[in-house]
Amino acid sequence: MNPEDQRDHESLKKLLDRLGRAIMMAAERETAEIIRRRLFEWEGLPEDGRKAALEYADWAIDNAASLSGVDASNAREMFLASYPFHPAVLSVFERKWQSLPRFQRTRGILRLLALWVAHNYQEEHRTRGGTGDRLIMPGSAPVEDPTFRAAMFEQLGSNDLEGPVTTDIAGKSDAWAEKLDREASNSIRKHRLHKKTATVILFESNGGQSRERASLPEIRTAVAGPDVLLSEVEQVLESLTRNCYYLTQDGNYYRFSLSPNLNKMLTDYRAGVSERDRDDRLRREIEKVFRTGPRPPERCFWPARTQDVPDRAELTLVVLGPEHPAGERATQRWMEQITREHGSSGRTMKSALLFVAPEDPTRMNEAAKSLIAWQQIDEDEEAKKRLDETQARQLDRAIKRARSDLREAIWRAYRRVYLLDASGDLKEIDLGQITSSAADSLVEYIVNRLLRDDEITDGVGANRLLRYWPPALVAWSTKAVRDAFYSSPALPRLLNPDAIKRTIADGVAQGLIGYARDMGSAGLRLEKRPGDSMAESDVEITGDVFILKREDALKLVDPPKLTEIRIEPAEVRIKTGEKASFRVVGLDQYGEPCDVPEVVWEATGGTISEAGEFQAGSDAGQFHVTARSGSLESSAEVRIWKDNGNGPNGNRTLRWSGQVPPQKWMNFYMRVISKHALNPDLKLTISFEIPVSTDDAERSVAEARAALRELGLSDDVCCLEAIPKPLQATEAYSPDE
Repeated sequence: MNPEDQRDHESLKKLLDRLGRAIMMAAERETAEIIRRRLFEWEGLPEDGRKAALEYADWAIDNAASLSGVDASNAREMFLASYPFHPAVLSVFERKWQSLPRFQRTRGILRLLALWVAHNYQEEHRTRGGTGDRLIMPGSAPVEDPTFRAAMFEQLGSNDLEGPVTTDIAGKSDAWAEKLDREASNSIRKHRLHKKTATVILFESNGGQSRERASLPEIRTAVAGPDVLLSEVEQVLESLTRNCYYLTQDGNYYRFSLSPNLNKMLTDYRAGVSERDRDDRLRREIEKVFRTGPRPPERCFWPARTQDVPDRAELTLVVLGPEHPAGERATQRWMEQITREHGSSGRTMKSALLFVAPEDPTRMNEAAKSLIAWQQIDEDEEAKKRLDETQARQLDRAIKRARSDLREAIWRAYRRVYLLDASGDLKEIDLGQITSSAADSLVEYIVNRLLRDDEITDGVGANRLLRYWPPALVAWSTKAVRDAFYSSPALPRLLNPDAIKRTIADGVAQGLIGYARDMGSAGLRLEKRPGDSMAESDVEITGDVFILKREDALKLVDPPKLTEIRIEPAEVRIKTGEKASFRVVGLDQYGEPCDVPEVVWEATGGTISEAGEFQAGSDAGQFHVTARSGSLESSAEVRIWKDNGNGPNGNRTLRWSGQVPPQKWMNFYMRVISKHALNPDLKLTISFEIPVSTDDAERSVAEARAALRELGLSDDVCCLEAIPKPLQATEAYSPDE
C-alpha cells in the first residue's frame, strides 16, 4: 500500500472498531469438527470409533500423572471430539504452530492433514494393515513423503530442516529412526516407535525454529497408548538421543536443531581414530581393569613368547589380548604351548597359570574408539566453541558414559577362564554374563568363582599334606612342598604360596610331622619335634629345610638300634644228611630292617656253620637252630626225616601263634579249631593276662583255680605285682630306697 492507501486503511479500521463486534469464526472444538467434515464422509461417530476413543481416553486417565494435557474430567469428551485423530494431533498446532508467521490456523491444519490422511490411507492398503493404530497418531505424519515435507516446511516458513528430517527421521534409506526401528524388538518394530517418537519431537519443538521443546510428558502423551508401554517410549528416546545427528536433549526436554549435535561430531571424530590408537587405548584400559583387585594372583599381560610368562611357584593370571579371542583353535594352541614351555626349557609350575581370553572383541574396539573420539572433541577448543551450554554438559556426561561403556565391554568380553584340570588338559570355565556391579574388581570375581569351584584354595590341612606325600621321599624340603601345589595339576592350587607355612606349622603342632634342617655332612637336625608348638613365621621355605613324617622324625630323636633278630626261614623239613641255609634278619625299635653284628650259631640234630649252613645228621626228629647276637636270640625249627619211600612220615604240621580278641574266641574255635578237634595230636596252648585290682586279686585267683580244676587243667595261676613307675631324671630316691 502507498501512503494514501495506508491512511484509508487506518480510517476504515477506526470506523469498524467503533461500530463492529469481534467474533471467533471457529472455536477450538469447532476446528476439529470442521476438519472431520472436510476430510471424511462424516455421518457421525461410528461405534467402533467410539470404543477406540474411549479406550484411549481411559488409558490416558489411568496414566495422567505421566502425561501432559490430560484432564480426567473431560478426557473422554476430548478423545470423542477429535476422533479419528488423537487429540495431540490437533493440539500441537494450537499450542505450538499457530505462533509461526506463515501458519494459517484452520486452512494450514486442513492442508497438512489432507496430505497426511491421504498418504496413510494409501499406506494402509499397500501394507494390508499398516501399524494397526486405531487412531491417527501424531507420530504417523508421513514426513518421508516429499510432498508432505514441502507443505510442512511452507507452514514453518523455511525448509532448513530438510537435512535433519531426512537424516534423523525419514526420507533417506539410512535415516536413523527407520534404521533403529528395523533393528529393534518385535513390539517396537511393529509400531515403528522410533519414527513416531522422532516425528512427535519434530512437531512439538516447532522444527527448531524457536526455543520451544518437546517435553517428556508431551512425547508420552502423543506416542504411548493402550498398545504401547510408557517404558518402551523412554527406551526409544534413549536410543534416538544416542544415535541421531540433530536431536538434542536437555534433561527431560528434546528438540531437533539445525546444527549437528554431539553424535554427528562423534561420528566424524571416530572416523579419524586409527586402529593403532584404538588398540593402544584398549590395552591400557584392559590393564587398568585387571590391575585392580586382590594380589595374588600376579598378572602377566600380552605374552608374545613363552618365556614372557614367569615359571614360579605363585598363582599367575595370564591376560591374553584381543588378538587371541576365546574359542579359536590358535588361542587354544598358544595357551597349551605356554603351559608346556618356558623358553627353550620345559615349564615346571604349569598348574600355577590361569588364562583369560576375550570373546569377540568388536564391542570393546567400538567402545575404545568412542572414548578416544569424545576425548578428542573435549580437547579440540575450536569444536568446543561451537557447543552451547547444554551440549557442553552432554559432552561431559558422554565422556563419563564412554569410560563406563568401555569398562563394561571389557567385563563382558573376558568371561572365559582357562586352567589345567587334574589330567593336565586345559579346561574352560565360563563366568557367564557379568557386569562391573558383580564385584569390586574383575580379578576378585574370578578368584571368588575359582574358590567356590575348588579350583584354588586358601589353605591345605596338615592331614591332606600327608596324603600328598611322595612315596619315594622320607624327608620333603619345604620348597618342594610349596612347589608341588603349583607344578602338579592333581594337587589343589594355593591362592597364596605362603599358606603352606601355616600347613607345616599346624602339622608340627598336631604331632603329624617334624621339622628339620640339613646340616651337611652331619645330616638332618630336628629343630621341631612332632607335637612342639610352632609359629607360622618360624617356617622357612627353602631347599635346606625339611619336613618328616612323625615316625621318621622320631628316628632323629632316638636313632635306630637293633632290638630284635629273626631266623629265616623259621621252619624247614629236610631228609637226613641234607643241607639247609638260614640267615638272620635284624629289626630296630621301629620295626625297620637293621644291620646285625656278629652272629653265633648253635644247632641240634646236626651241625651249622658260621654262615648259617645246616647239615642234618642221621637221626630223624624235631630239632632247633639258634642264633645269638649279643643279648638277642632267635630260634628256628628243623624237622628231619628218613627216606623210607613214604615221604616225611606222610604228615605235615599246621602251626599258628597270635593274639585273639576275647570277643572272637568262639569264632576262632568254630572257624579254625573245630574241624581238627578229634585229632589226638592237636596241641592247643593258651596264655592269658587279666589286669585286676589289688582288692579283687585273691578272689579272682581262687575263682580261676577252681574253674581250671573243674576242666581237668593245671590250676597254676599266679598274680604278679604291678611294675613300679620307672625312675625319671627329675626324681630323686633316698639311699634306703
